[in-house]
Amino acid sequence: MLGQAGFKENDIPATWNEYWSFWCDKVQPGMRKATGQRIYGIGSPMGVESTDSFQSFLSWVDAYNVKLVDDSGKLLVDDPRSAKV
Repeated sequence: MLGQAGFKENDIPATWNEYWSFWCDKVQPGMRKATGQRIYGIGSPMGVESTDSFQSFLSWVDAYNVKLVDDSGKLLVDDPRSAKV
């Protein structure tokens, strides 16, 4: 599908914003143009006993500089200031 959209594996960026922009703003429109189909999709692993789900979640947390616990151990999940986007 990547080739069909006009891209190669080594075109995939390694930085967070560019990675998502590549798939959402370039590859999906390229695929739709190449096939004439309305194709949309982004995947994220989910599972009850899966480390993939946990690692995927941590990738999002890291990418958006979310701090879940402060230096004194206080949980920050209800504090909107904990996400410094």
